[in-house]
Amino acid sequence: MYKTNSTENNSQVFESKIKEKNIDTLVIYYETKEQLPTLDLPDKHLILICKDSKDIMDGDIQMNFFFKSMLFVNQDAYIDILKQKKSINIEEKSNFSKEVFSSTIRHMNANVLNCVEGACLAFELGLIKKEEQVFAMSGMGKYLDTLILVEPAKLSKIQQAKVREVVCEPAIELI
Repeated sequence: MYKTNSTENNSQVFESKIKEKNIDTLVIYYETKEQLPTLDLPDKHLILICKDSKDIMDGDIQMNFFFKSMLFVNQDAYIDILKQKKSINIEEKSNFSKEVFSSTIRHMNANVLNCVEGACLAFELGLIKKEEQVFAMSGMGKYLDTLILVEPAKLSKIQQAKVREVVCEPAIELI
């Protein structure tokens, strides 16, 4: 497993690790556009899921990526879709992550949990096929710093998501 630094742009590391495996789809689950890496993976599909609808617009992301295809979903859109599908029953968007993670997957670190949440959202939205393994990337620092290989599950059964490999995670700095 490669150790990343959340204060550095890890684009080259992510790109090389993704190219090593025969996986077609990458899910990036992020909070701010400044976190986004620059990736050149023309044989892969990209699913971008933004946690904060106010932060980003379509034009903000197109210059960072070269992929076979790219889908972008912001928080307002995925909450509306999930409510329509009756996949979730929440009144406030701010409770979404708390409800999702009241399951039994708390033993994972927060960065891996974010990756699993992003992949499961993509699966629940119908953007990933059943039993398809995908890369999921996320992070909680200045830059994205975690990359996993995961087989997502429905949000209501998120504990059944299978993390196949933690490819990159942040190094822990000891003070």
